[in-house]
Amino acid sequence: MDRKKASSIKNGILAVKDNWANTHDRVWLGGEFWANPMENWCVKNGAAECVSRGGNRSIHSLTHQLADFTKNFEVSVVIQRLEENKNDGGLGIRLGARSDINEYRSNCFEQSGYDLGIKNNELVLGDKSTALSDSINDNDIKLQLIAKPA
Repeated sequence: MDRKKASSIKNGILAVKDNWANTHDRVWLGGEFWANPMENWCVKNGAAECVSRGGNRSIHSLTHQLADFTKNFEVSVVIQRLEENKNDGGLGIRLGARSDINEYRSNCFEQSGYDLGIKNNELVLGDKSTALSDSINDNDIKLQLIAKPA
């Protein structure tokens, strides 16, 4: 089981941040997010927490979409592994999740894209990975992608 403690997206001067730290524990993440599947996520102790060990669990921003990759952008998330098991699906960020019709609601169900994060104590960037020098255990880890296209 994993937690997303905070997330933010910056595109130009606009920054988007979740409000989970300022709300009570609940099953629903809020109207700005879509959780897959919804019943496997909750807000607990100021963070979004996945309560299932199944694979491909995700949270999507419904209010912002990165559509122009020719501009600078930043994406970050603070994650925490609550429990380690043999079927580590990883924690992180998925860019480019795009359905056939590329509509923001249908994009939430797409299971492909460019993944960056931590899986099995390795840093993963797309199809490349490298071992981390230290175990993440249950520490908070901030993943941050800063993109500056050439």
